[in-house]
Amino acid sequence: MEERDLVRRSRDTRDRRIWRIWLTDSGRGLQDVLPPLVDQIREKSMTGIAQADRERFSELIDLAIVNLS
Repeated sequence: MEERDLVRRSRDTRDRRIWRIWLTDSGRGLQDVLPPLVDQIREKSMTGIAQADRERFSELIDLAIVNLS
């Protein structure tokens, strides 16, 4: 994202372990474009899947994330 000039990052001046990240003007330009696109992709990927199965899938993904942290 940094190479594509979407974000800028720099070390925190008080704690060098911390990276501060900011959106660039190019990154801000995507704030209105990306969320609707993500919603479309999510809906297309879940077509034909019952709501209960969607919820269970979400629970399993959440559990996998917890396992990795």
